[in-house]
Amino acid sequence: MNHKINRIGLYAGLAMAILMAAMSITGNFEIGPVKYIKYIVLMGFLIKAGILIKQNAPAKKFFQRAMLGGLRIVVLAGLIVAFTSLMLYVVQPEFAPMKFNLLPTNGLQAFTISVMLLIETVALGFILNFAVIQALKPGAENIQP
Repeated sequence: MNHKINRIGLYAGLAMAILMAAMSITGNFEIGPVKYIKYIVLMGFLIKAGILIKQNAPAKKFFQRAMLGGLRIVVLAGLIVAFTSLMLYVVQPEFAPMKFNLLPTNGLQAFTISVMLLIETVALGFILNFAVIQALKPGAENIQP
């Protein structure tokens, strides 16, 4: 089961990194809500993992396993996004993603932006994971509005 979660985290990170790189290279990274599309992609992978965990974990262990699995996914995805951000700077500094309208002009700024992307991915990913778990937890389908 752990290797499946790791694979989902790898795929989520690659999908997010490709999307971020495409937006950054084309100059569309800081256009309003477009920069957050990568988190919708991450949520899709968290839903996939949550469904997988729900199918394989006993009901009493679902929350714990889903939280840990989601944490593993968002950390892996965040590391891949941060690494991709650094590599974009190395390849062509103008390709590096901007953060707070700051285009990195040196390696330290590129590293700082990569760390911010890692923290942002983990923080937002963990919030998304918690929301997904609430929707998928055993018995959630019986709740009446």
